[in-house]
Amino acid sequence: IKVAKKLKKIVVPSASSGKDVVKDFSLKDASIEVVHNGIDLGFFYPSDKPYEDYKILSIASSDVPMKGLDFMIKAFPEIKKNYPKAKLSVLGKIREEGHTERLINSLDLKDDINFVSGLSHSELREQYCSSHVVVIPSLYEGFGFPAAEAMACGTPIISSNSSALPEIVQDFGQLYEPGNSDALKECIENFYLNRPSYKNLAQEGSLYANETFNWEKIALDYEERFIETIDKFNSCYNLCWSCFRL
Repeated sequence: IKVAKKLKKIVVPSASSGKDVVKDFSLKDASIEVVHNGIDLGFFYPSDKPYEDYKILSIASSDVPMKGLDFMIKAFPEIKKNYPKAKLSVLGKIREEGHTERLINSLDLKDDINFVSGLSHSELREQYCSSHVVVIPSLYEGFGFPAAEAMACGTPIISSNSSALPEIVQDFGQLYEPGNSDALKECIENFYLNRPSYKNLAQEGSLYANETFNWEKIALDYEERFIETIDKFNSCYNLCWSCFRL
């Protein structure tokens, strides 16, 4: 906090995280500028292979409440009633006898939810591309890498309307009220009823992700801000030195 108050410019990966920095560090005069994070588009891109029908991929660390996995799990039994073929995969590792495992057992979902972890980039891409829809139920994200990665892969996305996620998803996916299992269920069922329109959105989202989360573009954005800051510093230094000499 002491250092942050002395900085004239702070670069953040989202406007949402910028607001948090200002609030948490009690900043008033700092210049907050947004430069999104990038993703490796050499790994994350659409596949020609068909997706697995009714496969839902949720991106959430188990036993970390902020990631919102509980709400996806609680919504799933109702989804299964209307869509018996629905299956849920979760990117993350479940903790033995932890909160998430107890919740799954209480809802009798042990055979319906699959956890996958320790994946390579290519295996992660395969998970995105093979999914019918990606769900991000997180309650807070400073940026939201999974959203950007899923979009780059051209997979339809449903995300909580929380923190930085709306900035990443934009209008290329469906947003729902964070922490609301009923709203999430309705979004997923709406997706199953309107798959063609979601697929079109996903294709547009893939193009957007390639333009927006491109590391080359982002590196140039950073370079521009560094040079601008250095030029201002040099100008002030030269002015001060001139005054000192006078």
